[in-house]
Amino acid sequence: SGLTDGAVASAAIGAPRAVWEDADGTIYVAQGSSNGIRRIRNGSVSTIGSGYQNVFGITGDPSGNYIYFIERDRHRIIKLKKDGTEGSVLAGGPNAGDGLGTGASILFNTPTGITFGGGELFVADLGNNKVKRVSNLDGTPTVSLVASSIPSAYGISYGEIQGAPILGVTSNSTGQVFAVDPITNKSSLIRTLAGGATGIAVSEGRMAIANNVTDTITVLRVPNGSNPYVLASWAQEYVSPGPAGFKDGLNPTANDPLLAAPGRGNGFLFADTNNHRVRRLILPNFVSGSSTQPVTFSNEEWTTTSGRAVYTLGSLQPNATRTLDIGFTVQFEASMTFYVTVAGGGVAPIALDGGTNAPPANVYSRVLAGGVLTTGREDGVGDAVSFEFDSFMGLAATTNGVVLIGDGNKLRRFSPFDGVVSTIGNVSGGVSPTSGNGFNAQFPDSIRSISMINDSTILFASGNQIWIGSGPFTALTFVNASNFTFSRVAGNPANSPGFALGDGNSVTFTTIRGLVYDPKSNSMFVGDSVNDRVLRGRQIGASQTDPASWAFTIAAGTGVGGFLDGAATSAQFNAPNGVVMGDDNDVFISDNLNYRLRRLDLTNNQVTTVAGDGSSGYIDGTPGRIESIRTLASDGAGTIYMYDFFRLRAYRNGRLYTITTNTDGGLSDGYVDGAGQQTVGGVAVNRATGTIYLLTSGNTGVPRLVALDAVVP
Repeated sequence: SGLTDGAVASAAIGAPRAVWEDADGTIYVAQGSSNGIRRIRNGSVSTIGSGYQNVFGITGDPSGNYIYFIERDRHRIIKLKKDGTEGSVLAGGPNAGDGLGTGASILFNTPTGITFGGGELFVADLGNNKVKRVSNLDGTPTVSLVASSIPSAYGISYGEIQGAPILGVTSNSTGQVFAVDPITNKSSLIRTLAGGATGIAVSEGRMAIANNVTDTITVLRVPNGSNPYVLASWAQEYVSPGPAGFKDGLNPTANDPLLAAPGRGNGFLFADTNNHRVRRLILPNFVSGSSTQPVTFSNEEWTTTSGRAVYTLGSLQPNATRTLDIGFTVQFEASMTFYVTVAGGGVAPIALDGGTNAPPANVYSRVLAGGVLTTGREDGVGDAVSFEFDSFMGLAATTNGVVLIGDGNKLRRFSPFDGVVSTIGNVSGGVSPTSGNGFNAQFPDSIRSISMINDSTILFASGNQIWIGSGPFTALTFVNASNFTFSRVAGNPANSPGFALGDGNSVTFTTIRGLVYDPKSNSMFVGDSVNDRVLRGRQIGASQTDPASWAFTIAAGTGVGGFLDGAATSAQFNAPNGVVMGDDNDVFISDNLNYRLRRLDLTNNQVTTVAGDGSSGYIDGTPGRIESIRTLASDGAGTIYMYDFFRLRAYRNGRLYTITTNTDGGLSDGYVDGAGQQTVGGVAVNRATGTIYLLTSGNTGVPRLVALDAVVP
């Protein structure tokens, strides 16, 4: 250990604590011995600074002239030229505290990790259990809060996953790993490891976490298309062996590894403190499409426009297996790894855009039923099925591929194993509200929205009423309508419009267009469209089927059409339509005549606009422009799909993009290039797989039930 400079083979690095690699391959090290700053470049080690006090985290601007490191005991950040010729205090110190702003107001308490991204610094402020942002690095630095309640925040790393910036943060005391969105400042717990988590590095869909108690490196990865802010999205890819030691090669060992950083390529750098070494962990490449080696497939069913070979496994029963032969050749001897996406076999839904902020690719469309343009409805299989002409049909999907369809005032069902579409509610098509089984029940008006309570219970809106249904909705094959029962739970018994609140017998609505059930609170949220409000119905009695068991109050909106964000009690909507629960348990609302997607935060009862600039039109991006937003569907993993004037659009990672336009296509299966093919009426999503179901609109062609899948994530 020490400060010996010279060739890498003979130089000494004393107790390294942090490491950062520049774009040109130069490595900078903060070391405990002599509290020096070292530079490794072109096979040589040099000292560019020493005599500091308890140096820790280090980072730099890859396109600039400066590195930044922490003097931990002086609670401050030092800015140093990359050649060591000029340095100064950037922010903080000399005393501990907790302050934001500029100048002397900036205070840290034992800052430890630091990372650079987007022209800003992000600091793990250990003593304050916070993550702070330092902006305006070339002027008067300003510090703001990014995240709080991260116990003993230690390591931090900035990166991009699936086209969006992300921060990885470790808690040294608890071993928790957090994903923090530097745009929204929201943090999510994604893994709990053993206490002693230190450094973290984010790169190419991975997070590498060091631990100086177990002396290990753990690597987590998130599949393309999965939400990186959901715990279930992350899989453990690798754990280096303990206990403390030193070994290179396969199964390497370390001794007191501290802070880490992403390296060039597929590797991570970490400071192996008690081994007095800076080390690189090289991992195999798992990112789909990144290999440059030519491969020729000989028996694929079809090939996407990006050259990916596609093989269909078909539907599988639980715990069933199927063997598939794949014929391929490579030009020379090589080892290969296959990553297979199987609907229902992943840890989270696969978004149709593959999780990026780019137009969709490799989206495959399958016509499940329909193709006959008639004025009536025909049950059956395939293209023998017909749906009634209606632009905005209620639609819901179960996790095993069953689709429930509001076709006019009839409730219909698609069973995936036999492909049968059958009418299970209001077989007669009558309009006099009547409770009973599927044959006897009658619903007064079009079924605009359907929401699952559980596998055997649903809620749906018909006209100005809300109904509850029970039966084997998730059965994989045909079930007779007599096995289902339906009853009204809210709204005027004669379907008359109104504005009253109260229990299910007293409350009245005027054109319900959105309905969603929240199992966490035993509540339903209702888009009362003409009344320009969103209602909340809480279950207060034991019987879900009894209208007296539901109490309805205003969740958001004043009942007067307009536009206003803010407190839910004063917020205004103009013809709210679709209502869904997001992955953060907030309520998303399609505000039709305000041309916006709105969010109701249930923790603070605030309404905000997340997409749309308030003008009618069609523009992707942030905030984007919306033409006619109506039905919504949430995959529960970060994507909100929506109807927008016969287009299928999505809100993900803070922006709008388009999957299909409003140009109708043919009746065959095939690759969807984003230019159309399937116009949208109703929208639903399978939350287990990410499969999207559309009931295409009769306004632009023949109504049919269609499934869209992300074939390769």
